[in-house]
Amino acid sequence: EVLGVGAKHGLLGPGRHADLIAVEAPDTDSPVEALLAAEGRDAVRAVMSGGVWRVLGGKLTTAESRAEAQRVDAAREKARRAVSEEPWAGEP
Repeated sequence: EVLGVGAKHGLLGPGRHADLIAVEAPDTDSPVEALLAAEGRDAVRAVMSGGVWRVLGGKLTTAESRAEAQRVDAAREKARRAVSEEPWAGEP
């Protein structure tokens, strides 16, 4: 409320904006341990951003989300190629 966003943020309910992530992870008492144990993109089951479902059942739901995933994949591959060209790459 201090930031002036209390009317739309901080609570779940009709007409409110929400950012949520549901991750499939091992059963543990610690949410941090659960997130750290989750393995990659396949562990993400649902994402809501700005009140819009972006991922449901592990599937991207919007063209915008699919385009973003493609940009992330391309950036990851570019970084992987750059690292593999370094002289220290492949060393234990």
